[in-house]
Amino acid sequence: MRMGMFAATALFALALGGAATAQDMVRAQDPGSVTNFLFNKGIASKSETDNYGDPLVRFRIEDYPYSIFFYDCTDNANCASLRFYLGFNTNGEVGLELVNTLNIENRFVNLAIDEEDDVIITMDLLTGEQGMTHDDFDNMLKLFIDLGKDAESRFGE
Repeated sequence: MRMGMFAATALFALALGGAATAQDMVRAQDPGSVTNFLFNKGIASKSETDNYGDPLVRFRIEDYPYSIFFYDCTDNANCASLRFYLGFNTNGEVGLELVNTLNIENRFVNLAIDEEDDVIITMDLLTGEQGMTHDDFDNMLKLFIDLGKDAESRFGE
């Protein structure tokens, strides 16, 4: 009996130890989890609201201004997803052919030419009810930043 109780307690402890806590998750429902993540990575960020009153986080990496928009919100809170955003002022000098090539090469992101003929890069993330682990969020952030650098090297500012 004692051995069975010990085994059950050990399994329970392992399950708890392997589970991520709320502090270890980035959640669209909690904009502070995004700014805290960035702060812990040494990236200064600023919390704002967008034109619709939803949360917005801005930060810079190597002279590039990044934004994280919050989507699928209820009354400007309890959001379900995030959108990374980076824009390049290209003055129409980047053609649709290069944008389409980059879209084909990078399946997790979307490049487009906006109404000012500048290139924008976006990537949507559904964090879900439980959130996204710091490691997963970090991987997606790095992917987005690396794509921004690659795109800039191909068409500049």
